[in-house]
Order: sequence, then structure tokens, then C-alpha cells
Amino acid sequence: MREFIGIDLNKGFYDYPITSMIGLTTVNVELTSKCNKSCWMCGRRRMEKEHPELCNWGDMELDLMYKVLSQIPSGIVVQFYNSGEPTLYPYLYQALNFRDDYI
Repeated sequence: MREFIGIDLNKGFYDYPITSMIGLTTVNVELTSKCNKSCWMCGRRRMEKEHPELCNWGDMELDLMYKVLSQIPSGIVVQFYNSGEPTLYPYLYQALNFRDDYI
């Protein structure tokens, strides 16, 4: 039997249930969309100038953060950044310590 990280390579993609998340390795969770930088290449500065009404930067609510993180399978790389600066998130400590089985 050919196997790779617990996946039977003799099976086809459709032999696995959709809920198994086969192939999922990384999840990006944006805890906050706030940013304290002024990077010249970032599109959010242009957005703030041209469309300030769309720039309602904020934080993910604590209950939602717990709900999202509790649905991520163990062994998955969880990254807490995308467009926002994660160190500005007021509940970063709770997010980092919520589960100990993330990579």
C-alpha cells in the first residue's frame, strides 16, 4: 500500500469524504485588519485615501476567534496574519494559547 502522511495513494480524490480536508496544510486567520505600518507597496494606503468609507479596520471578536480556531483540525499550520498586524490584536495571547496541537 502506498501511503503518504496517512493518505492511501491508491485511492482517488473522490474516495475521501469532503469533510476530511485532505491536502489542507495551512490556514490563515486574520485576527485583525488593523495595521500600524505605512508600507509604500501596500494597497490599503491607496484605499484609505480613495475610499475611506470602506476602511473600517477592526478586530475579530473573541467568541468568533474561538469558534474559528476550534474548527481547524490538529496538525495544521495556523498563521495569524494576512493584511493586518497580529500583534495589534488585543486577544493575541488567547489565540496563541487556545490549542497546543497547532503547528
